Amino acid sequence: MPKKPPPSSGHIFHPAYRRDIDGLRAIAVLSVVIFHALPNVIPGGFIGVDIFFVISGYLISTIILRSIKHSKFSILEFYKKRILRIFPALALVLTFSIALGWITFTATEFSDLGGNIFAGASFFSNIHLLGTDGYFHVNSEFLPLMHLWSLGVEEQYYVVWPILLWVLWRTRLNTLTFMILAILASFLFSIHTIKINTNLDFYSPLSRFWELASGGCLAYIHTNRKKTFFKFISSANTGLNRLIFARNPVGAPNFNLIQSGTGFLGAGLYIYAASHLNSFTPFPGAYALYPVAAGVLIIAAGERSLVNRLLSNRILVWFGLISYPLYLWHWPLLSFYTSLYAPHSVPQDRNLRILIVLLSIFLSWATYRFVERHIRNNRHSFIKAAGLSLFLFVIGYAGYAIALHGGYPSRQVVKRNQSISDSMKLGNAAYLASNQCGLSGDMSFCNSDKAGKPNLYLWGDSKADALFWGLIRLPTVNGHWGLIGYSSTPPVASGSFYQEYQQQGNGILPFLEERKDINAVVLVFALRSIFKTSTYHFQDGPTLEYENKHLDDATKALTETISRLQRSGKAVIFVIDNPTPKYDPKLCFRAYRRTGITALDRHNLKQEEIWCQTPIEENQQVQSVYLQLIASIKKALPRTTVYDPTHLLCSEQTHSCPTAVNGKFLYSYGDHISDYSNILIARELMPLVTKAIANRDVQQK
Repeated sequence: MPKKPPPSSGHIFHPAYRRDIDGLRAIAVLSVVIFHALPNVIPGGFIGVDIFFVISGYLISTIILRSIKHSKFSILEFYKKRILRIFPALALVLTFSIALGWITFTATEFSDLGGNIFAGASFFSNIHLLGTDGYFHVNSEFLPLMHLWSLGVEEQYYVVWPILLWVLWRTRLNTLTFMILAILASFLFSIHTIKINTNLDFYSPLSRFWELASGGCLAYIHTNRKKTFFKFISSANTGLNRLIFARNPVGAPNFNLIQSGTGFLGAGLYIYAASHLNSFTPFPGAYALYPVAAGVLIIAAGERSLVNRLLSNRILVWFGLISYPLYLWHWPLLSFYTSLYAPHSVPQDRNLRILIVLLSIFLSWATYRFVERHIRNNRHSFIKAAGLSLFLFVIGYAGYAIALHGGYPSRQVVKRNQSISDSMKLGNAAYLASNQCGLSGDMSFCNSDKAGKPNLYLWGDSKADALFWGLIRLPTVNGHWGLIGYSSTPPVASGSFYQEYQQQGNGILPFLEERKDINAVVLVFALRSIFKTSTYHFQDGPTLEYENKHLDDATKALTETISRLQRSGKAVIFVIDNPTPKYDPKLCFRAYRRTGITALDRHNLKQEEIWCQTPIEENQQVQSVYLQLIASIKKALPRTTVYDPTHLLCSEQTHSCPTAVNGKFLYSYGDHISDYSNILIARELMPLVTKAIANRDVQQK
């Protein structure tokens, strides 16, 4: 069993070691690990990170406050200890990630990894990840260093916090008052930001500041108000004992009712949050109160609390001591596994994930035992800190170089996978388009053919964007294409169900109506956009029931949009949403990936049927309500041309809708078609557009 961490010097007022806090660390890290490996087991396990923030804020603030109080604080000593604590395991994991990525990743994947290496080594992963799909998105599984966001938040906090505490002490300002004000400001910022930008709220140090500062506030009370605090607790405990018990034998100690009650309350909050919050919860926001309050209460309860005694058991303390390397190791291993190996069944996937967790535990113990403990002792500490800083700088520079050179496309693994990875791309015709669409405004999609003024428009969401890059590559006798729309927003401008979209729709629809030179408008949007569902997959009953409930809303809104366009002289073509793959294309890519390891490549290819095909019947079920919507529109507005690309993306022979055909990907990301598919669809759609314009001209005569 690992021994407790060696004592540190320099900060002579280091807090006394508490086994229960290591036990709390264990609960936090195991919650996160289980959530990442088996998310259905602990749906809210991600709150373990918030517990880490509270623990870190408490312990580090205790060191700083005691050192400042006795005029022994040294900023140089503080950062030296942070380096010795944080850098060794981090450098090891980053080096491992570079090595494995070099021999297995495609150019795009390795380039992205390089950017994440640089961000991780520079402690701004949280800022770097602001441009991604989000912590809870399925694509995060393919980011081996996504978990370093929390390290970025923590280190950014400790750039400011020690200096702030020192300034407050030197200026004789009330530290506790300013702590509370800072906590309130950060918490209110988080509550406000979650409504505007969930990614910013999740990754911003400003929205996480209050979590670390809450631990710091408790540290201040324990450090500077210790006598008052414990005197109050003792008096309250004595009074509560007298209230509950008839008599207390002379000399017998009181039961620790206050401490134990506080511990149980904290544990209850944590259990509730871990079991009731999930990846759909708008987090952090106000929901972060649960884990933060839980962490503060459990630490405040003290070692004598019954809950804290349970946390002090040998097994939990052991996991607590290896919690930091365990947090670092588990996610890259799970992420590389997800990218490289295709299990032959969901049960096998679960079992392999459990094995990876066990491997992570072993590597964490080895890292703690043979790396961290030796580096963190006090011999030559400044030399070690300087060496570690230089080493991490080199790693960060290596990541920068990897990203700068596009993932080094001359590597053998890239050449083996060039054809299949190229087919997954989307938007390779960007050089043909300008970033203008004829309408000003902050739109998600606003492009047009550089060859001339657009008189054919696609209006929709990201599905329209995916198709645009195929249409723009084909010559047309009808003119030039433009793209206009907003992400996750259907082309509607009315209806109470679509109130949040009306501003966008009322900006685009009049523009299209008033432009007399526009001959045709093609409507392309996701099924999930028109029914406002939050997932790609719609097989479950509750979702279909939800769609049925809002079928009339969708029909009325779209009918009005199409009717107005037709009355303004536009031919309208409605493109039916493409089939939804059962799994993300990146999961299918591992079936085709050629790592050069023959046994692994053969195994993965055999799993193509599992990960790369969706039964036609399942797709029909997904689209059942959607097809009713289209039938209603066609009945009400028979001049509307409807195009269904399903026959290009599904096979009647195999009765399935594959993600890839003959080593070519039909999809790029999520349920969006690739450049390989959009050109196939564009070739069929173009004659229909020509015919629709001709029919319009006949009807107008």
